[in-house]
Amino acid sequence: MKAGKGPLWELNRRTGMVTVWSYPPKFPFIPRGKPEVFKAPFVEFDAWVSTRGDRAGILNRLHLFHRYSKCEAAVGAVGGATSMPEPCYALWDFVQNYMDVTQPLPDIPIWEAYRHLDPVTAEHDRKTSRPERYWRDMDDDTFKACEREMHNRVRALSTLGRPNIMAEKTVYASY
Repeated sequence: MKAGKGPLWELNRRTGMVTVWSYPPKFPFIPRGKPEVFKAPFVEFDAWVSTRGDRAGILNRLHLFHRYSKCEAAVGAVGGATSMPEPCYALWDFVQNYMDVTQPLPDIPIWEAYRHLDPVTAEHDRKTSRPERYWRDMDDDTFKACEREMHNRVRALSTLGRPNIMAEKTVYASY
């Protein structure tokens, strides 16, 4: 086993920027060159769900494409390929909510220890009297019930039925 080549993409909530690293191919006995780094504001990225079929069935994955270049961030690799598109839509909602600095961080266990570092989230938690250790102190049965509720909300998403707000502000063109 060896270490990976490095990060592939980064969504920075503080700056509102997306950074994508592109690595040159690796050839035997030749050191790998420096990666190309592409940075752009999050608002310039559009979400796409790619669908492919293989012997396991249909697999969907979320990608972010930069509107004004050919840069891509395969953010769907976080959750892996799924047989239904709804988890990809939920991931896109999650990414948008994460990058929206006017709203608190999405309330998930992995970010609980960092909620106090985000000013909007800290203020929200103070106003709503959210316990600092909400997820960590939760018993297993309650956690499983919360997990089931989240999965049910993902399955019930009606993303394709929502109005496309970006269509009012953007002219889409292929290249």
